[in-house]
Amino acid sequence: MDKRLIPELENEFFKLGVEQSREGIAIFDDEQIFIYVNSAMATMYGYEVDYLIGKTWRTLFAADQINKFETEYLPILFKTGYWDGYLQGRKKDGDLFDIDISLTSLKDKNDEPAGFVWRTHDLSENKRIRSELFQQKYQYQLVLDHSPVLIAHIDNNYCYKLVNKEYCEWLDVSPDAAIGKHVKKVMSDIRYKFAKPYMKKVLAGQEVNFEMKVPNASGSLKWLNVTYVPDRDVEGNTNGFYAFLIDIDERKKKELEQQNFLNAIENGIEGFSLHDKDGNFTYVNPAEANIYGYQPDELIGKSWRIFYDEEQAKDIEEVYFPCLLKQGHWRGELKGLKKNGDYFDVEVSLNIVIDEDGNNTGLFCSCRDISERKRSQEQVDYLAYHDSLTGLPNRLLFKEHLEQEIIRAERRNKMIAVLFIDLDYFKHVNDTLGHSIGDQLLQSVAKILQSVFRLEDTISRLSGDEFTILLNDISDKHSIEIVLDKLLAAFSTPVVIDNRELHQSISVGVSIYPQDGKDVETLMKNADAAMYSVKEQGRQGHLFYTPSITETAQENMLYRGQLRNALDKDEFVIHYQPLVSLIKNKIVGFEALIRWQHPTLGLVYPDKFIRFAEETNLIVPMGNQVIEKVCQQVKEWKDMGISVEYIAVNVSGVQLQSDFADNISEILEKTDTSPGLLDLEITETFLMKGLKQPIEQLEQLRKNGMNLSIDDFGVGYSSLSQLKQLPIQHLKIDRSFVGDIVDDPNDLAIVEAIIAMSKTLQLDITAEGVETAKQYELLQKLGCDKAQGYFFSKPCPSQDIPAIYKEINENLSAIKK
Repeated sequence: MDKRLIPELENEFFKLGVEQSREGIAIFDDEQIFIYVNSAMATMYGYEVDYLIGKTWRTLFAADQINKFETEYLPILFKTGYWDGYLQGRKKDGDLFDIDISLTSLKDKNDEPAGFVWRTHDLSENKRIRSELFQQKYQYQLVLDHSPVLIAHIDNNYCYKLVNKEYCEWLDVSPDAAIGKHVKKVMSDIRYKFAKPYMKKVLAGQEVNFEMKVPNASGSLKWLNVTYVPDRDVEGNTNGFYAFLIDIDERKKKELEQQNFLNAIENGIEGFSLHDKDGNFTYVNPAEANIYGYQPDELIGKSWRIFYDEEQAKDIEEVYFPCLLKQGHWRGELKGLKKNGDYFDVEVSLNIVIDEDGNNTGLFCSCRDISERKRSQEQVDYLAYHDSLTGLPNRLLFKEHLEQEIIRAERRNKMIAVLFIDLDYFKHVNDTLGHSIGDQLLQSVAKILQSVFRLEDTISRLSGDEFTILLNDISDKHSIEIVLDKLLAAFSTPVVIDNRELHQSISVGVSIYPQDGKDVETLMKNADAAMYSVKEQGRQGHLFYTPSITETAQENMLYRGQLRNALDKDEFVIHYQPLVSLIKNKIVGFEALIRWQHPTLGLVYPDKFIRFAEETNLIVPMGNQVIEKVCQQVKEWKDMGISVEYIAVNVSGVQLQSDFADNISEILEKTDTSPGLLDLEITETFLMKGLKQPIEQLEQLRKNGMNLSIDDFGVGYSSLSQLKQLPIQHLKIDRSFVGDIVDDPNDLAIVEAIIAMSKTLQLDITAEGVETAKQYELLQKLGCDKAQGYFFSKPCPSQDIPAIYKEINENLSAIKK
C-alpha cells in the first residue's frame, strides 16, 4: 500500500467508513482488551466509547454467555482466525438482548497476532428503534474531545508570572505555590529536562510548537501539545513567553488505534473496500481482492460489477440497492465471480458513507467467502434427512413427504399407500455373518427397492431393517397389489454379498389413505401393525391393514409390556402333561409347560407371549426360572412317592444363543438335581438353521449329562446327515401326523418311516397328540417308545399330579392286562 495514502485513508476510510457504520465495530488486542470501539458499538450497549476503551469484552456479557463463549467459541476463533454466531449481550443497565457477532483475527505488519475485529448487530431491536438508531448514527457529527488549555506566563528568568487553574491542576500545585517560582522547582525533572531546549528557543524570539509525553500530577504519562509564544515588549525585546499546553493523550491514543486498525484492515483476513458514488473502488484491502482472485491495484477505479455476472449484478441493482438506499445498509449472500471464472458463495455487508454535511459520498463494503460454510451446512442438512448407510430418506423426511402427499391426495381425491417392510430373520444375519455383511445386505435391499418403485415414490429406511414406501396417486387397491407382487418377486432371487448367496425374504404391511387413516401417525402405525401381523402368521408375505389387526396389536402390546413385571412377580406357573411308556404301560415322565397366571386375564397360554419373551430376550431368565421350578417340583414329588425318569422342558433357540449350558449346570448344582433328569426339547425348524453357537451349547449340555430331544419332528425337513451330526437322544413326532394315523394311510406311512428311522439312528421316539385308544394301540404296535396327549391327560397344575399319576397308572395297568 502506498504510504502517502495513509493520511487520506485515515480520514476517508476510518472516520466515514467505520465510525459511522451502523454495524457495531470494535478491536480488542491480544489480551482481549478493547483498544477501539466505534460509536455504534458503544451506543448498542449503552456505554460511552471512552468507558469501554481498556475494558475486556466480558464487560458486555452475563456470566453464562461469557462461559459459553470461552468454552465453545473462543477455541474455534483461535484455531481458524474467524468465528461468527449468536449470543446474548448485556447492556449497561443490565438488560439482556440478542446479538449476532463475527470475530476476525488481526495480524500486525510482522504477521504476528495483534488482536481481533469485532462486528456485531443488535437483533432484538424492533423496526422503530432500528430506524431511530439509524437516523441518530448518520446524523451524528464526529466530535473530538479536547482537554482544557493549560496556560502559563514565564519570564526570561524562567519564573512563573501567571498560571491558570487548569495548569495548576495538571501540575497539582496552587497558584501561590507557582507564581514567582522557577519552573524547575514547579515542574518535574523529566518535564523540565524535555522542555528546556524549547524554552531557550522561545526566549531567543522563536515561536515553537512540540509534543511531549510527560507525567501528570498523578504520575501517569500523558501526551501534551505545547506552544511557546514569545512575550515581546514595544521594542521587540523578549521578556519571557506564554505557554499554551493541550492534553492530547486521548487524541494520540486514537491516532495509534486508528493506525493499528488500518494496519489490521490491511493485513486482516476479512475483505473491506470503499467505493465512490459511482460504485468504483477507491480502496480495497488485500483480503477482499484475494477473495475474488485479484491484486488490489487491479481493482482501484474499477466498478463493483467486476465481482459478479450480469444476472447477479442486475439483482443487486434492482433488488438490493433500493433497500440499501432506503435503510442505509444491506447485508446478504451473493454468488461471487472470481477472476478465473469460478463462482462462489460470498456474504456481503454494505453501508452508505455519509460525510459531515449528510451527503452520500459512497459505500463501505465488507465481505467474506462462505463457500465452505455453505457446503458444510448442505452436508449437515443432507445427513439430517437421510440415512447414512443407504442414502435413502430417513424417518423425518419420510414423514414430511407423507404429510405433503396427504394434503395433495385430499385435494385431488386420490389414494396413497404406506408400505412397512421388515427383513425376515435379519438379526440372524448379523449374529452369524457379522454386522459388515448385515450392512451390505441393507444397502442391497435399498437398491432392490429403488429398482421396483417409481422415482416419484418415497423409499425410506426408518431404522435397523425396517423400510417404508410411500406410493402416490393410487387409483385403486388392485394397483397396490400389482406393486406388491412385483416387490415380493424382486426378493425371490438370492442377494449375493462377498460371493455368498443370501435368501432374504420380507414381511410387508400396507395402510391406505383415507380408509386406514387420514394423518401421518395413524397411517404409519397401521401399516406397522399389518407388517407385524404378517410376521406372526409366518413371515414372507404382505397384508393390508384391517381394524382387527389393531385389536391383536393392542393385545400383543399388553403382553409385551407386562412380561418383565410378570417375571419379577413370579406370575409364571408350570403345568405338567404325563409322558407314558408304551413298552412299560406307565407314566415315566412329564413335559413341563409354562403358563402365565395373569392377574386380570386369567391363564394365558405360551403362544400369546413366548415370541415377545424371545424378542426382548426375557426368554433367558424365564427359561432358567422354569428349570429351577421343575427341579424343585421333582424333589417334592419324590418325597410324595412319585418317581419319574425324566422331565421334558422346551428350550427356545434364543436361549441357546446365550450361556445356556453354564446356567443350567448352576441350577442343577444349586437344587442338587441329576442332569439326566432333564430332557431338553428344541424345535426341528430351529436346529435346521445350523447356527454355530446353539450347536455348541447342545454339545455342552450333552457333555454335562442332559438328554436332548427334537420337538415337532417332521415339519422341519431335516435330513439323516443333519440328524447324525446333532447330539440328540429323542425325537417327538409332531401331532399333525398322529391325529389321523388311524384313518389316513399317508400319515400312517410317515409315522412308520419316522419310527423306523429313529430305530436306525438308535433314537428314543415319542408321539405327541395321542387322543384315542386306537391311536395308542396302533403306536404301540408300530414300536413307538412313548406317547403323550389328552388320551392320558391334559396339562395340569402340579398339585393335581399325584391323583392323576395314580389314576393313569391304574388305567394303563388295566390295559396291559
